[in-house]
Amino acid sequence: MQAYTYVAEGKFALTEKPKPVLLHERDAIVKVTLASICSSDLHIKHGSVPRAVPGITVGHEMVGVVESVGSAVTHVQPGDRVTVNVETFCGECFFCKRGYVNNCTDKNGGWALGCRIDGGQAVWTAATVPRPCASSQRASWTPCPSSPTPTPSAASRRPMRCSRTGGTA
Repeated sequence: MQAYTYVAEGKFALTEKPKPVLLHERDAIVKVTLASICSSDLHIKHGSVPRAVPGITVGHEMVGVVESVGSAVTHVQPGDRVTVNVETFCGECFFCKRGYVNNCTDKNGGWALGCRIDGGQAVWTAATVPRPCASSQRASWTPCPSSPTPTPSAASRRPMRCSRTGGTA
């Protein structure tokens, strides 16, 4: 598949990468239907994000359709249209339990998607779906309303930062 990749400071390139596979029980594979570029992606390009990993697929603002899920994923299923949160988090550490998921202590916690783990500027992306945590007001994966295709405005409204308004995400 083609993926927009951070090569080195000052350089992004469209590269061929293998389609992601499920690696962990909380992972999901999403076929990306719409992604947008964030100023954070530009910060990576210009070398302002020292923890960004060369060779990583950039992009953390995306919507798509769930293709497959790991055995521990219960609140999204194949075929669901979802927005994917920019922040990856465990739902169990001190910070997650208090709703500060951007400070998650997991090795891939906080802003990792598109920075330290492959992001969504690609045909498919794989990401960890956190356990829903009752004390957190953020949902990591938010189901989208049904419509045949997402609109450009969906990505421009920063869909990964949707908050849970009740029930499970």
